[in-house]
Amino acid sequence: MKTRKQKIFLTAKIIIATLFIMIVALFVFRNALLQQAIAKVSVKMERKYNCHFSIKEASFVGFSGVKMAHIVLVPKNADTLFNIQKMETSISFLHLLVGDIQLGTLKISNGFVQLVKNKKGRNFDAFLKKDETNRFAKEKKDYAKVAYKIISKILNLVPTDMKVENLSFRLDDNGKKTTINFQNYVWSTSN
Repeated sequence: MKTRKQKIFLTAKIIIATLFIMIVALFVFRNALLQQAIAKVSVKMERKYNCHFSIKEASFVGFSGVKMAHIVLVPKNADTLFNIQKMETSISFLHLLVGDIQLGTLKISNGFVQLVKNKKGRNFDAFLKKDETNRFAKEKKDYAKVAYKIISKILNLVPTDMKVENLSFRLDDNGKKTTINFQNYVWSTSN
């Protein structure tokens, strides 16, 4: 018969071994999980926003980095919203354990973001839809909490280091066009 200490020690070893195997399996299959997540987002964009979203290449780099190529978002019957040839980002692993996503670095190369308003409408209209389910809600909203949630999510998505090469931001308001080009923009908050 085993003593109580031996049983506890054996149980602890089994739990640690199981966690180790799960972590190794997650790292081995993380690119497949990334492809599934991209497919899920693509289907959601198609159904909810009536847009075609695609990423031709995506893979993990290192421990917490993601590298993507040929990222395109095109609303149905409208001009392309954005097209980015290459993007690389890293995510803060410690914040991810808590459940927040905070970008560490962001590198974008060769692409454009364009907002177009013409006779057909605006190419970003699909993302401005109001939520009809909350329209008839009788309870009052705590706007301070809502504003805090929005601000904290947006600020967490601001990367600590950013490098942008050859990215243009285009505006077209019924033929009145403006373009802002970022040829080599580097921003770093770390000292």
